[in-house]
Amino acid sequence: KNNRPSLYQKFSTQYDEILAAEGDSRLRAWFLRHLQNPRFDLYTGMMPSYGHLTEEQLDALTAFIFTFR
Repeated sequence: KNNRPSLYQKFSTQYDEILAAEGDSRLRAWFLRHLQNPRFDLYTGMMPSYGHLTEEQLDALTAFIFTFR
């Protein structure tokens, strides 16, 4: 039997934060988590992590991404 926790269990607090937000705030929360650790929702993804960036830099990057809407 596999004793490893599921990915949801491992990242459930991050999902809780995202799901607690509404509208654009939810999308921004998802982008922040995704940029910090792209594998939290797609474990086999190839996107590099931007976890080395500061919160301010991640906010700026997220704001930049939102300009493409």
